[in-house]
Amino acid sequence: MFAMYISPVDDFVAAHSLCYHQYADDTQLYMAVRPCADVTFMAVPECIEDVTRWFLENGLLSTQPRPKQSYYFGNKAQREKIPVASGIDVAAR
Repeated sequence: MFAMYISPVDDFVAAHSLCYHQYADDTQLYMAVRPCADVTFMAVPECIEDVTRWFLENGLLSTQPRPKQSYYFGNKAQREKIPVASGIDVAAR
């Protein structure tokens, strides 16, 4: 029942061309990028804002949400080719 109730989240994430994974009360957004691509991460904070708003409006999120974390994965050479987006804290892994 819970999965059906929160199914509208899929529409928000898809509208920003991102992917997501949910388990219980944890939602993880992700995107795949190629090191040579001209990458913009602006969809991530916009999607987080939309999803957060939906959770708040539907009583599924407290007024003090957990901290957001961002990671990018790849070898050192690949990571150096991807610009770190302003406004998103990224930890290399």
